[in-house]
Amino acid sequence: MINFMRQTTGFGQSQPQTAKMVGIAPLRSDATCPPEPHSGFGRQPFILPGYLDRFIFNDLHGVYTPDYKKAESNLHNSREDNLKYLGTYLPRSMAESFNIFDELYDNPLIRSMFTKKDKLRVLDIGAGTGGNSLGFVYALNRADLGSKPVSIISIDGNEDALDYQKILIGKMNEISGSTIGLQQIHFEFYSGKEFTESLHEIAAGQEFDVVMVFKFVSEFLNRDFSAFKGLYQDLTRLVSDLLNCEGLFIIADVVSRDSNQKRDFTSVILSQEIAGYLQESTETLSPIVPVPCGLWAPKCRGTNCYTERGFSVSHTRKQNIMDPKIRTIC
Repeated sequence: MINFMRQTTGFGQSQPQTAKMVGIAPLRSDATCPPEPHSGFGRQPFILPGYLDRFIFNDLHGVYTPDYKKAESNLHNSREDNLKYLGTYLPRSMAESFNIFDELYDNPLIRSMFTKKDKLRVLDIGAGTGGNSLGFVYALNRADLGSKPVSIISIDGNEDALDYQKILIGKMNEISGSTIGLQQIHFEFYSGKEFTESLHEIAAGQEFDVVMVFKFVSEFLNRDFSAFKGLYQDLTRLVSDLLNCEGLFIIADVVSRDSNQKRDFTSVILSQEIAGYLQESTETLSPIVPVPCGLWAPKCRGTNCYTERGFSVSHTRKQNIMDPKIRTIC
């Protein structure tokens, strides 16, 4: 995961103590360059909330059946595929999003920024069945920020998956008392250039408090690496124009290679392309997590280091699932 904020907020290299409070990877006191890759786990096991557990498995008939190769690409999932995704991977996506935002909200400066906002505007790119949005809102509720109206624009190429997201967000509104408005946009794209142009059209004139991209880009790298190479960097450049002056951009993806191992590890590609963005003269975002990136991004020339996070997830169909690690940047 990489978490970004606009430079004007005072995060990143300008206030290293603040960045340390948000960070995940431990730092050596004598460090002059980002440490070696570090594996970490979520600070708490995630248990799927009971009302969502019952709704997913009893009412929607979600099915727990891991299939890691199939999970590499979900764009053309059938109804049956999406039910398997609901029961297998949505709880994991919710856990990842919840843990990331829960830690960010614990930072006093970020919490203060969110507290003073009357309404939160969120762009969820590659929303799928909604696990990322559910985790975001669930963390808001835990941080006592759940009374704020939340407006989410979600984008995905699978219309059936978006239907399930709408149903699940409706259930969360009903049970938790959240006020979540949802605008869904369904479209497919076949190159990085087509995607960035379409996204620019969709979001033109709007500013967001949060933009999140979870395990999305890797699907297209798996499908056609040559057509989508550079998408992390292009996407970050585009999102920098969509965030308000105190906005957060969270980009997280799997660490692994594609199942055919025809390209480099996703985490390495993500690191290289984000490093490319940060070296641009026009960059307007600063990383705050991982901590080494927040502290030394302007000076660092390394492109193969990264922080891994893993999460323990439990629900009625399976206990203590150790989620495959993801590379996260904020």
